[in-house]
Amino acid sequence: MAIWMVQLIINPSGVTQSRLPFNPAIALVSGVLAISTGAVFAKLADAPSLVIAAYRVGIASLILIPLAWWKAKDELVRLSLKDIILAFVSGFFLALHFAAWISSRSL
Repeated sequence: MAIWMVQLIINPSGVTQSRLPFNPAIALVSGVLAISTGAVFAKLADAPSLVIAAYRVGIASLILIPLAWWKAKDELVRLSLKDIILAFVSGFFLALHFAAWISSRSL
């Protein structure tokens, strides 16, 4: 878990408690809604499957990259070259997954 996700709070008795900076129920519901509607929108889209996959990953990147930079800038700066290469390889396979999945939706 990223360092910024858990804020440690010391209460007067000296017991350390962890608290998430967001409501997990809201994160869960929004995640379920996003995942469950993805196939419907992919099926309704009037575009080639690779374009749909590119839009899906591109729009998510436009939202997540600034958020990650804002919340975890120190961690991102300390990434090693191996970590960066692994992230790009993972992104390639995620794009391949989306291309195959969205192509299968048009069958």
